[in-house]
Amino acid sequence: MCISETASVKFTLFKRCLCATGVVLLLVGNVFLGMAFAMALDAACFLKHGIRAEAIVGDAWDDNVMIRYQAGGDAYAGFLGCPIPSVRKGDPITVYYDPENPGRIRTCYSGPSKSILLTAGMALATCGSLMLIFSQAGRCPDQWLPEDWDCVWADIISIEKDQGISDGGTHPYRLICGGAWPDGTVREFCSGPIWYDPSSWLKGGAVPVYLNPEDSGDYYVDIRPVLPYDEMGRKWEDDKDGQPCPPGV
Repeated sequence: MCISETASVKFTLFKRCLCATGVVLLLVGNVFLGMAFAMALDAACFLKHGIRAEAIVGDAWDDNVMIRYQAGGDAYAGFLGCPIPSVRKGDPITVYYDPENPGRIRTCYSGPSKSILLTAGMALATCGSLMLIFSQAGRCPDQWLPEDWDCVWADIISIEKDQGISDGGTHPYRLICGGAWPDGTVREFCSGPIWYDPSSWLKGGAVPVYLNPEDSGDYYVDIRPVLPYDEMGRKWEDDKDGQPCPPGV
C-alpha cells in the first residue's frame, strides 16, 4: 500500500504553512508599524504648528484627563483622550492647540496606543520575517532523520500526480517506488510532493528510502540522488553545477 503521509510530505506542508503564516504576520506587523508611524507624524505636525499654552488639570481618570486653558483670550475645557501618569487635579500641564480650531488640543505625551502599535508591529514583523527565512531555508535531508532508521534502495516504478494535495487547483507530482523491507517484504513507497514535473530530470532509477523501525508507515524517500532540485524546485545546497531551473517553477 502506498502511504502518502510520509515525513517528507509532513515537512513540506509544514514549510508551506510556516511560509503562509510568516507572510500574514509580516503584513499585519507592517500595518501596525504604518499606523504607529502615521500617528507619530500627525502628532509631530500638530505640535509643530500648534500654539503652546499652559493648562490646569480639571480632573484625571485612569483613561482620560480633562483640562482647562486659555486660547486667544477665551477659556476652553477639553479632554486629552489618554491618561497621563502622575497628574492630579489642579496640576499645571503644557498643551498645544490648533490655532484654527482652539478646541483641538494635544500634549507631548502620546499615550500608550502608539507604543503598543510600535511594539506589536515590530514583534509581528520580526516573527514573520524569521518564519519566511526558515521556510525557505528548511530542508528534510537524511541527516535530520534518527540514526536508528534503516535505509533500503527502492526502484522508481512510476511518476504520478498526487490528487490528495492541491495548491490553487495544481497537484504536485510524486515518485512511486518499490523496494524490500529489511525482513524481505516487498512494498511500495511514495515520495513527498514534487512541485514540478520530474520526468525529464531523472538521472537514475533507484532512490534510498529511510524506514522507521518502530513504525512501518513512517519513512522518507530521498530524491536527491535522482533529481537536481528539491521538492520546491530549488537547487540542492551542495549542487553548484549551474543547471537551469525546471520549467514552471
